[in-house]
Amino acid sequence: GLGWAPIQRQGASMKCERCGHVRVKVPLTQKQGALFDFIVEYDGGSNRTPTYLQMSDEFGYSKTSVGDKLREIERKGWIYRVPGAQGIAVL
Repeated sequence: GLGWAPIQRQGASMKCERCGHVRVKVPLTQKQGALFDFIVEYDGGSNRTPTYLQMSDEFGYSKTSVGDKLREIERKGWIYRVPGAQGIAVL
């Protein structure tokens, strides 16, 4: 894993498996929440994530806008984007 384990099923808090540090997820905007839900539903337990093109087609955003929204969702603690890869891990 990524070193963070959910404390509650809703995922409001995360706890580091190594040091025990707890962090709280920052609430998402409506648009960010819709994009996050799309990623979760697309995955369906398969460990696959949609491409930027699939997300832009689904929501009518540019690929740049998708990237901006994903950066904010990551900053708020809901996902982790794997550097240099397409992968997105839902936290």
